[in-house]
Amino acid sequence: MMLLPALLTSLVAFASAAHTTFPPEDHFLQVLQAMHRSDTFHQLPEMEKIILVELIAAAETDTVTHYVDRIGLDRVFQFLDHVNRINQQEAHLFEKYLIVELGQEETTTMPTVGRRSLQNVIDTMTGNAAFQQLSSEDQSLMLNLAKAAENGTVTPYIEQVGYSKVFALVEHISSPAETHVFLHYMSTHIAAELHHNHHNGPVVG
Repeated sequence: MMLLPALLTSLVAFASAAHTTFPPEDHFLQVLQAMHRSDTFHQLPEMEKIILVELIAAAETDTVTHYVDRIGLDRVFQFLDHVNRINQQEAHLFEKYLIVELGQEETTTMPTVGRRSLQNVIDTMTGNAAFQQLSSEDQSLMLNLAKAAENGTVTPYIEQVGYSKVFALVEHISSPAETHVFLHYMSTHIAAELHHNHHNGPVVG
């Protein structure tokens, strides 16, 4: 445990070394940097501080997807729980723009699944045995998510029910590979919705 302060200092120095000007649309990086400058960072446990600094480094190089794959979604949401106890607004922004960031990054490790949509992926998940064991409330959440994907309203729906709850359900009823596929389609779908002019009709796929 004595190594943690030294490791943290090195990580902070690494993340702060390059004073690069980032595009204004890189909201996730901006959120992370704001968290690093705020009181939130100082109140986080040492290991969570390391996660935040590593996320900054990953966001600077557009490798957040690979970082999340490496440490696991569970670990990311553990970090998010710590942030939420300190600053709920920062936690909400972290959730929102993490999904957007994942959708914008090129994911070279995605399995080849053909031309599918988020709705197709959810339909596959709701047909497995684990889904049938969920409570009626959780089943309704997933079915409503499929309907939101069809109507191009995933963004407001998932913000309403909470990203963490949706991903926890998906991980519960799916294999790691299926969860990865879901995360890919969810993030790309939300990114498309956020860049779409809602007056032009629903986003499909």
